[in-house]
Amino acid sequence: KAPKVWALFQYLLTQRGTAIPVDSLIEDLWPEKEFDDPKTVLKSLVYRLRHTLGQDKDPRTQYITSAQGAYSFNLRSDHWLDSRQFESLSQQASRIASQDPEEAIKLYEQALGLYKGEYLEGNLYSPWTLVPRNSYKRLYLGKTLELIQLLKEKAQWGEIRKVCERYFAIDPFEEDIHLHFMESLLEERQLNNARAHYQYVSSLF
Repeated sequence: KAPKVWALFQYLLTQRGTAIPVDSLIEDLWPEKEFDDPKTVLKSLVYRLRHTLGQDKDPRTQYITSAQGAYSFNLRSDHWLDSRQFESLSQQASRIASQDPEEAIKLYEQALGLYKGEYLEGNLYSPWTLVPRNSYKRLYLGKTLELIQLLKEKAQWGEIRKVCERYFAIDPFEEDIHLHFMESLLEERQLNNARAHYQYVSSLF
């Protein structure tokens, strides 16, 4: 119902912790539009966004802050963000993978379970979404491959297929994931299933 307010929220959340000047905000969000008084327009949108988020005088709800003609999403506010958790769990898993593979597997599973597809998929064509979208996608692939490697070392072929199938649901065109899927079938001597998957992938590509 309020696309401009929603776009502003997405933008500030993506640039969280960074103070963005009014002119940059307007240019990045609505480059094709000209406003007679952009500062007033943005001030009104920020007011509506704060109201929508329930921002009041409580320090915990100071989500959108302003200073010296710039706005930012406040990292000190009381919030939980799936993308930050995804990054944090991924890093933790990678750090302990060699010392404690069992715990790393659990952390990888938690992290990968948070990734549901393209970042801000409803806003695919805004230039400011491209860098974080590609970054999260690369991270998801990288951590999926790291998890598969740990499962391979434990010969958990069925679990590998579950990881691969979850990836296919998001991106069916990653060759390495298909190779691991077929390898897991071959390790369990499911030759017909491996052949069928190969034929499916050949047709898909």
